[in-house]
This record gives sequence, structure tokens and C-alpha cells, in this order.
Amino acid sequence: VQARTFTSTACEVQEGCTMAGDRRLLRFDLTTPNIGDADLYLGAPTAAGRPLEMFEWGTCHMHWHLRGYADYRLLDMAGNEVGRGHKQSFCLLDSARYMGMGADLPAAERYNCGNQGIHAGWSDVYGRALDCQYIDITGVPAGTYRIRARINVERVVAESSYDDDEATLTVT
Repeated sequence: VQARTFTSTACEVQEGCTMAGDRRLLRFDLTTPNIGDADLYLGAPTAAGRPLEMFEWGTCHMHWHLRGYADYRLLDMAGNEVGRGHKQSFCLLDSARYMGMGADLPAAERYNCGNQGIHAGWSDVYGRALDCQYIDITGVPAGTYRIRARINVERVVAESSYDDDEATLTVT
């Protein structure tokens, strides 16, 4: 949990992640593994023939965001929403091998921000220190809650199954 003050010109305020003023944030990491048999390949957001509607230019951060990447909700134990957040993707890339899966790839062969994707057996990791990688819990009383994280919310990326795109974690 972090206390932070945001100005009205802060990127997180402009992108709708929080409001200006003194805020309380529940920060967490999110790992998106590719546990399938094939690579998730998006390529360059500006490449000819790419469906640019999948991406939007972030004027605040000066980079491309994948639309509808992740959505976070904080639920009380009765299932009522008490907080929310979302993560606009900077890019989907190979951050690390996932649980020993996937081939060990040299850095030059890994997907990156200029050529986006996640190799089979690799994962993209969004660390808690990144902008908008939190749920604003300002005004939420202490207690036991569940974080619900959903990825590929708008189904902009085709998958063989969407059944594993949600995870929950109990937090106090």
C-alpha cells in the first residue's frame, strides 16, 4: 500500500487510473504467461497491415498502448466492487521464462517494444512500480478483500481459450 499525491497533469490522472489529490494505492505485480504451444505475436504497432485499432498512442508517456489489456477490481468478501484499476499496456514482451517453460532465448531474439509478443513458455511481467499498476483504495476501510485481475478484457488478442484470463487473490 502506497500513499501518493497526484497533480491534475499526472499521466495516471490523464489516463483515468486515479484522480488528482492525495490517494492510497494497492500496488501489485501482474505476470501474463504464454502457456500455449505457439508464440503470441503482435509485431510493431505501426507496421503496415497491422490492425492499429488494437493500439492507441499514449501522448503522456509517448509510446503505444494495447487497448483493453488488463482490468483490476477490488471486491469485498460478498463480491461487491470497492475499488478498480486498469493497465494500459506499454508493450507485450518477453520479460522472463515462465516456470522453466520455453526455450532459453538470447536477448536479440526476444520480443520487445518494437516487435511485440510473448514467446511460448515466456511471460510479460508488469511490476508494481509501473504507472497505473495498482488499484486506488482511497477511502476503502481496512479489511479482507479479493483482487480480481483480468487480461485481454476486450479480446483484442485471439486465444484458443479465454478461460484462464482471470485470477483472484485474497488480500488483507
